[in-house]
Amino acid sequence: MIRNMFLIFSFTAAVFAQNDEIKQSSEFYDKPLDKLLEVETEQKADIGSRGGDRDSTLSEVPIDVITAKEIRSSGATELTRVLEKFIAGFNAPRTSITDGSDHSKIFTLRGLSPDQVLVLINGKRVHQSSLMNVNGTIGMGTSGVDLNTIPLTAVERIEVLRDGAAAQYGSDAIAGVINIILKGYAQESEASVMYGKTSKGDGAFKQSDLFLSLPLEYDGFFNLSAEFRDRSKTNRAGVDDRVQYPEGDARNSLPSILLIK
Repeated sequence: MIRNMFLIFSFTAAVFAQNDEIKQSSEFYDKPLDKLLEVETEQKADIGSRGGDRDSTLSEVPIDVITAKEIRSSGATELTRVLEKFIAGFNAPRTSITDGSDHSKIFTLRGLSPDQVLVLINGKRVHQSSLMNVNGTIGMGTSGVDLNTIPLTAVERIEVLRDGAAAQYGSDAIAGVINIILKGYAQESEASVMYGKTSKGDGAFKQSDLFLSLPLEYDGFFNLSAEFRDRSKTNRAGVDDRVQYPEGDARNSLPSILLIK
């Protein structure tokens, strides 16, 4: 009897949540136009539902939505850095001396492998890179999508489903789904230039971004996104002046020029 009461209560809560959503949408028909322009609705998400867009707060699974405004305010210059700031459980370490993994960043979601995270662009699957990560870093033996090849100026919002979705999307969505929505019609063209360097004077960073949107006849549009990034090298290596040999060893008295060699 206790089990049956619990099932009835869960079903009733779902019905009430759906009714609240319908009631909220029907109220817009009674508002004048000037009031409709001031309405701020809940963030919509395409993923995690077979019925299309729905409020992310009413989804049965945890969904995060990152808007273009939040991307600009984050100060990040790469897509992986944006996801690290806003998505719990997303990790993309900055590896070094790991061959191709230095350039095609490996990432994980909820601690699972990169090939278990499904990446979509406008709801379409993105092919994984041809680089197999064989170095001693996270995701060893797997291949993932290089998210940093997508310019941030082209992104309208990012939807992240932080739960297993293999039943809906397949076995490559065990860790979750990342859906990147690109900018569409009636977007403002923009361009930006960034430059910086470290306090030591090296590691100069240069980046320029361009987003061009051209309206076409019959509600069509043409969007062009381009990004250039260049980062100079940094070097903090120096002579290790610690004692390299046991106490009393004659090699501790050698000239420093010989120790360097």
